[in-house]
Amino acid sequence: MAVLYFSGDQVAFFGGISSSGGNSTFTDVNAPFLSTDLVEIVVPDSYISANGDFEPSEVQFTRVTVVRGGVRYDFSVNSGSKIKETGGGQVPEAGDTFFTTNDQVGPPGSGPFSGLQSGKLVFSTSTTFTTGQNTTIDRTQLQDLNGDGNTSDPGESASAQFNARPAYTPPCYAPGTLIDTPDGPRAVEALRPGDLVLTLDHGAQTVRWTRSGRQALEAALPDARPVLVKAGALGPNLPARDMVVSPQHRIFVGGAGQLPAIFATEAFAPAKSLTCLPGIRHMSGRKEVIWVHFACDRHEVVRANGCWSESLLLGPMVQRCLTVPDRWALDAVLPVSSDPDYLNGPPARPCLTAGQVGRMIGKVRASPPIAA
Repeated sequence: MAVLYFSGDQVAFFGGISSSGGNSTFTDVNAPFLSTDLVEIVVPDSYISANGDFEPSEVQFTRVTVVRGGVRYDFSVNSGSKIKETGGGQVPEAGDTFFTTNDQVGPPGSGPFSGLQSGKLVFSTSTTFTTGQNTTIDRTQLQDLNGDGNTSDPGESASAQFNARPAYTPPCYAPGTLIDTPDGPRAVEALRPGDLVLTLDHGAQTVRWTRSGRQALEAALPDARPVLVKAGALGPNLPARDMVVSPQHRIFVGGAGQLPAIFATEAFAPAKSLTCLPGIRHMSGRKEVIWVHFACDRHEVVRANGCWSESLLLGPMVQRCLTVPDRWALDAVLPVSSDPDYLNGPPARPCLTAGQVGRMIGKVRASPPIAA
């Protein structure tokens, strides 16, 4: 089964949807849940496609549960209850901002929610609710998912859908990648919170959080497939052995001998933006891949398979992929960040977009060779 997690302030009962002047709003909003509540909605696996998407108009859900103070409260759900997306599928967008239950959801018979009236629920992926508010339905917010500075790309104007699992893959490593530690290289999947890793800027630093997960690749677009960085592709013996990373994973460039002919200053470049270079390419043939990522108190430059790369930067896109329990766990172990956009920022180096990297590579290729 797929379990979708929301904080309590992202879920509310509503009376209807009012449209006026091209805008739509939820009306008669009742928001009885707290930001510290965890709301779960369960969707059977039979409704989930291989890439983690489902069409809300075709999906039934079997349970709505609110967890408060460690106690679970199951709400009543009618057999055949469905989810539906707001406004239909005719509006191009990068993903639904809201979706609603198509049928009534009832409160439990006892506990803190027993006095609530049955009604339809609205779930938000981008905003929070307060009782009585009118919340505008935003169905046209485009996102720069591939980081090229352009939101009009075909993949960023997809037909309406709700992702049961995040479409964005956080920057991460494939199992077997060796991360330098004070005790020597260690497989990334063996790292645990409390372990030390060696960093370029701050010496030995503590790993605060690790996660791993599977990504189905059968329906993945070519640009979303893993990136293979062959040994020596970044410079002599850099990396020392082949390395597989997610397409959004950032590679340290412009320093330590890593692609100095292209990048004049130190920066991070998304791995997928380097696939036009010899020895770096998207991989095909795999049906799935396991990804492993780890975060430190700060975004760090770390050594993986002998070349410099990054630890996980908990920026806006990654935060959108976090479950509520993961966010709580991170808040408990990380120091307060000085940058509101990052849980462990700011970035350790400037983070180039794919478009910026492409222009830099193109400029070098277009330059005439220097006469001897």
